[in-house]
Parts: sequence; C-alpha cells; structure tokens
Amino acid sequence: MISTYEARQLLQEHPLKLGSELIPLENATGRVVVEDIKTDRSYPPFDRATMDGIVIKWEEGITEWDLQGTIFAGTPQATLGEGKAKKIMTGAPVPVNGDTVIRREDLKFDGDKVKLNHEVLVKKGQSIHKAGTDQQQGEVIIPKGTKLDHGSIASLATVGRAVIEVKKLPRISLITTGDEVVMPHLTPENHQIRASHPSFIKSVFSAFNITMSHEHVLDDSKSMLASIERALKQSDVLILTGGVSKGEKDYIPDVLKALGVDIVFHRIAQKPGKPMLFGRLGSKSVFGLPGNPVSVAATSSAYLLPYLSLVQPIKVGLSESISFKKSLTFFCPVFCYRDGSRIKARPVPFNTSGDVLSLAKVTGFVELPQNDDEALEHSEITYWAWNPVG
Repeated sequence: MISTYEARQLLQEHPLKLGSELIPLENATGRVVVEDIKTDRSYPPFDRATMDGIVIKWEEGITEWDLQGTIFAGTPQATLGEGKAKKIMTGAPVPVNGDTVIRREDLKFDGDKVKLNHEVLVKKGQSIHKAGTDQQQGEVIIPKGTKLDHGSIASLATVGRAVIEVKKLPRISLITTGDEVVMPHLTPENHQIRASHPSFIKSVFSAFNITMSHEHVLDDSKSMLASIERALKQSDVLILTGGVSKGEKDYIPDVLKALGVDIVFHRIAQKPGKPMLFGRLGSKSVFGLPGNPVSVAATSSAYLLPYLSLVQPIKVGLSESISFKKSLTFFCPVFCYRDGSRIKARPVPFNTSGDVLSLAKVTGFVELPQNDDEALEHSEITYWAWNPVG
C-alpha cells in the first residue's frame, strides 16, 4: 500500500488535460477561465456624480449660483459655464469645468437660482467618482485559473466579455457493480440492497454543472469488460464503484489491465477506502472506488473532486477529540458548521463503511494522520467536502 501523500503525488503527475471552449457568459458560473481577464478601459471611464444635486466649479466663499440645465445619466459630457451650476443626477458624467457635486438636501432652489443651505460645508471634489480610480485600462481583474462566481460574472459583463473561454468540463461515465444491488425505484429482496452510489455521485457532480452517463453491471468479467471498454471510448474520466478489492468476484483490476489501462496505484493506507485504484489509458483517467457507501463518499471527497479541480481542502477546528488506530490514515465523517469566524467539525458516528444512512448527517471528512492515534479537541485538521465551503 502507498500513503495518502504518495497517492496525491501520483495524481498530480497524471493530470487531466481537457482543453478549453468558448461559452456564453450567462452559462459561465462555476467554470474556470483559461486566460487573465483585463479591463478594456479605465473604470469608471469618466468622472461621475455619486449624488443627485448640482455640479459646480468650486470657488472659495461662493454659496449661490445660476442654474444652467440638467445633466442625466447616459448623456454625453456637457460643458459648465463660468460661475454657473447644473442639476446633475447620480451616475451622470461631470461636465467640463465642473469639479464638485453638492447634494440636493444641502441646497435651496428658487427658480433659476440655487443657494447653499446655511452652515453646510463644501469640499472641492466631493461626491465625484473620479475616472480610473477603480481600475486602469489593461489591469488584470480575474486571473487565469479562477473559478467564476456571481461577482466574477458581473465583472466580465462590465468589461464586455459576452463570450468567455473556459476549461472544458470532463465527460464522465459511471459504472456501478454488484449482484446484490438494485436501483432505488425497485423493491429489493431480503438479500439485496438499493444502490446509493449513482444518486450520490450524480448529485455531487450536478452542483458543478457536470452530468454523466451511468450503467450498472453485474459481477461478471465479460459484462464488465464490454461496459468498461464502451465507457472508455466516450469518456475523459471513468468512475467505477465496487469490484476493486480482493474478493473472488472483484474483477475490475484484471479487466482494466486487459483493456490496456495502466494501473498507477491500487490500495492506499487509509480507512475507509483502502482498495481505491487509479489508472490511465492515454489521456483518460480511471478511478476505481471501493463499493461501500462511506468509502465512496470519502474517496470522492478526498481524491476525485480535488483531482478535477472542483474543490480544495480547508482547515477546520475539531469540536471534540477523536481516537483512532495508528497505521492507517483515517477519514472521519463530520458535520461542519460555523462558529463565529471559524468553521468547526463535529464527528458523526458510523457503523463500518457500509453505514450509508449516517451520511445524512455528514458534510465531509476530516483527514487524521496515519502515524497518530488521537486528534485533540480544537486542533486544526484538514477537511475534505463534496461541496465548496463558504
């Protein structure tokens, strides 16, 4: 067996290279940009009023002005006459010769005259959002490799990027295995169980706008070979659940080798998920996850999602101490919650890696080191989730 560290090193040495594609901006939330996004002009592009009021050229001691029309947002820049004032609306361009805006609440209007209210102090340059004070033209506002969120989308629209180049999403196939498994809509016999893997994995990936094909295969090597061969042709990533341990019907490793898949690693010194497998066929990646539900959840969170650059680990504080056996890295299921400015993790009890119902209370897994046997309350621990943590 290899360590979790070695497994991650090997995954990094075999990255998935998908290329890029152009998509409409409205479809780009959650996608990763492949170039630095720069401003197309300075922002704001002109001096703009930040208040409704009047615009003047500031002069010491002047408190009364003749009005000379109104400037609305969306109109070309006007010119202000000497000693004059113009009404101006929020967002409108400050006119030539104008340098100060006074808000309506500080003024008294009388026909074509406007006067400053008593005891109001006016500072030169006030209530004007100066051109270029947000960003200069050509500045990077969204670096290459950024995962786009709602604020990023607003910025992209502002700089005119109606179409954006992003990393392609992987084409994923999921093959679940097992004679004992039936689909959720069926009534199982006493010796059967309903499949949770397809629903869990599809649900996790749907949060990232990734869909996948799914097929369930019985524990038969010929059927597995045909299904896996077909899935490899149409996928960038193949996910397999079950059939990777040492049982008499665990055919997956031999079937993959027969199809030319290079097994990069098989078996990691961890609990749950010890039999996990990773392989490559050309540019395609294959993940063989152990069949038990908690193992699928743990290995998906700690390996599969980070490999696809969908989530990254964070540090959380333990709400209570955890004891565990040495020699294996322990992925402990936890419920994470915010406690003020910190994120804390509360361990969730589970009865073996087959305890699928315990996952209803789980948000992810904390990784407890291989050579320790206890993680103390309040200690900072690496947390792997199947969703981004805000």
